[in-house]
Amino acid sequence: MTLKKYALISEIVGGVAIIISLVVLIVEIRGNTAAVQAATFQTVSDSITAIAVQIGTDKEGVRVYFAGLRGELEDPDEIDRFQLIMITLIRRFENTFYQRSRLEPEQWQGLRNALDSTVSTNGFGSWWESYRILLSSEFQELVDELRDDDTVKSFAPAR
Repeated sequence: MTLKKYALISEIVGGVAIIISLVVLIVEIRGNTAAVQAATFQTVSDSITAIAVQIGTDKEGVRVYFAGLRGELEDPDEIDRFQLIMITLIRRFENTFYQRSRLEPEQWQGLRNALDSTVSTNGFGSWWESYRILLSSEFQELVDELRDDDTVKSFAPAR
């Protein structure tokens, strides 16, 4: 074999090695993307669950939260408590909104459905008019769009 033939074989082997490296890289990137999506969804779920646990472990907190969603609060201290609960919850939804590109469409849809049912309540409307300015304009647009959608069903139980 001549030196030219060895050089040609080396080029072919090198080209095949590059192709194999690219395939491995693509597989690794896809695996990493799935891991990032799973971690993002877990973090978002944990964040929203944490506030639900915080509210749910206090009987009075549960009462204030659902009465607030129904628009039935009159006591100034309860209204203040509801406002704090809502800004915490809605900020977490806003954070989720900005991470939605890292979620599978089904994951974002489930979280969006939870947001839909919250923003469709009577009590949310009055809270929203006072506090919307604290949130990004893009998120405000989403909430306004959801509030205008008549197909959304509220989850605030009647008492």
